[in-house]
Amino acid sequence: MIVPYGFLTEFTELLLDRYKNRINKDYAFALAEVLLSACCWNIHFVNEFGKGQPNIWIQVILPSGDVKSKPLNEFLRPIMSAVEAKVNEIEGGEFYKQLVISQYTPESIINLMTGEKKRRGAHKDDEEDDIRYIGNIGLIMQDESSMFSRGVQSKDYMSGLLEINSMIYDGKIPERFTNSMGMAKVPYCYKACISATTPVIYGIMSEQDVIQGGWNRYDIITGVPIDIELLKRHNPDTFFKHRTPEQIDDEIDKYATQLLHVTQSKVNMIYLTEEAAAMWCDYEFKQQVEKRQISEKDLRRGYKNRMAEKALKRAVLYAISRHIETIENAKISTILVDEEEMKAAIANQDEYYSHWVKMLSYWKLAPQLGESVLRTDTAKRDRLKAVLHMQEFVSRQRVIEETGWNDGSKHLEETIHSFEEERKVQIISLDNSRELIKKFEQDKKWLDWQKVKIPVRGAVPIFYRWIGTE
Repeated sequence: MIVPYGFLTEFTELLLDRYKNRINKDYAFALAEVLLSACCWNIHFVNEFGKGQPNIWIQVILPSGDVKSKPLNEFLRPIMSAVEAKVNEIEGGEFYKQLVISQYTPESIINLMTGEKKRRGAHKDDEEDDIRYIGNIGLIMQDESSMFSRGVQSKDYMSGLLEINSMIYDGKIPERFTNSMGMAKVPYCYKACISATTPVIYGIMSEQDVIQGGWNRYDIITGVPIDIELLKRHNPDTFFKHRTPEQIDDEIDKYATQLLHVTQSKVNMIYLTEEAAAMWCDYEFKQQVEKRQISEKDLRRGYKNRMAEKALKRAVLYAISRHIETIENAKISTILVDEEEMKAAIANQDEYYSHWVKMLSYWKLAPQLGESVLRTDTAKRDRLKAVLHMQEFVSRQRVIEETGWNDGSKHLEETIHSFEEERKVQIISLDNSRELIKKFEQDKKWLDWQKVKIPVRGAVPIFYRWIGTE
């Protein structure tokens, strides 16, 4: 990722320093983007499609123990809570603005965004001056976000609410009538989002989550191990150095104050220089051309269709980041996105696309979900190719283990068949397979990895060998 100047550089470097050896640059930068994005609800850009918002949604998929939750709870939540307190102290109003929403059900999110009301039939002795909350701006922060997908799937009556994430992202939530709250209308909606989960999500999420449930609006960060050359030993003289509560509060307040200045600034509109505008139009045209070369059944198509819009959102954020020190005292209401910021936004959006494709290749269909009809062929091919590159020879049993596909799965049969037709895979069976196992019969580690035993009688395992040039 290209880290732009200003707030984004400073906050990314803070996370990389604080979680050295444990957090990669892509994840640290994604957190910085979301944090800045969450406080830009008063800032817009305009094009022929109308007014746009620079809200960013990130889905992080990391193995358990890979520091996916710590930055959320130790930095993003307290900083946004501090911004929330400062905004409410300055603005006041009928509602207390709740800028951080952690967990929610599709039923409750509409109520919070309209301003929580007392339920019909509430006790008559309830005090009239109870604090009422409204959560239509700020940040959605979901740790273990797989619970949302699992919750929707477990309740049939909630299946029609899958699109709620899409509407929140777009900032356009129509009026709804509920039995408990009556007519609910969201006056204005602006939400950035950071969701984190483990790879367990691959066995839970369905294609409807992508097609209807808003996943194509997320950018993805998948587990990328830190290069071993970059690993550093902790310095025992500084690692256990005591930080007082006052020092922690000062650090949080520093970033909260910068973000508060964004929310209170006169700057409310972002425009592009001629060079940046031309660069974006070229990029948008390229994405539309490439999208039309992808099948309508391919899950990449919906994401591809939004890449130019997301690049524009990022360019706006990068311009705000550059002006973070002066935005408080800005005399005019506009900022320009320059060529360098647009170039960085486009490069970073392409990097996020590579994460998205990697997510599709890692996505394993759980056996109980049955076969997929819309799953992208490219994702299946990439996933199988990655498995076949693990060793020179890979047994069928190991392929099934790594892909999660059943032995009789059409995913496996169709993809292997396509590779064989293209002369990219060699299938080894019968006597050749016996000879291969005999060659490695003294190598128990190899046999265990392949999930095979030295055959005495019965069926002979099938092996695959990648012979393609790509």
